[in-house]
Amino acid sequence: MKSSNIPVLAVLILVIGVVILPDFQAFAQDKTAVITENSQKSIVLKEITLCKTVKDREPVDKSDRFRLDDKKIYCFSVFENEHKKQKIFHKWYREGVLMLSIELKVGLSKHWRTWSSKNFYTGHEGAWEVTIVNQDETELGRTSFKVKQ
Repeated sequence: MKSSNIPVLAVLILVIGVVILPDFQAFAQDKTAVITENSQKSIVLKEITLCKTVKDREPVDKSDRFRLDDKKIYCFSVFENEHKKQKIFHKWYREGVLMLSIELKVGLSKHWRTWSSKNFYTGHEGAWEVTIVNQDETELGRTSFKVKQ
C-alpha cells in the first residue's frame, strides 16, 4: 500500500466508526422502545421488552401488539447498575392516562433483570405505553404497544 493512501484509509475508517456504525446500531434496535441517554450513569436501562410471559427470567412471546385474550402483558427490563441499589418505576399509560405505577428494586449488577405485569380487561383496548423512571422521576426509557379486542 502506498503511503499516500494511508490518510485516505484513516478518513474512511473514521467515517465508518463515527457515521455509519451508530446509525446501524439505532436501526437494529426495537423501533417501539426508546432508551433515554442517562448522563448521570448511575443506572442504565439496557433493554425494555413487552411480552406475554416471563420464563426462567427471560421474556417469552415478545410483541408490541396484543389482544384482550392475552389477559396479561409483561414489561421486562434489564439494567446495568454498579453504584447503589435503587428503586425504579414501571408506569403503564393508556391513551396518555396513568393506569398503574409499579415500584421495582434494582440491585447491583451489570445485568439486573426485573419486570412488571398488567392485567387487561374489556375496555382496555387502545394505545398503551410503559415509561420507566428512577426514584427522581427521571425517564430512563419507554415503549409503546396496542391492545385490540
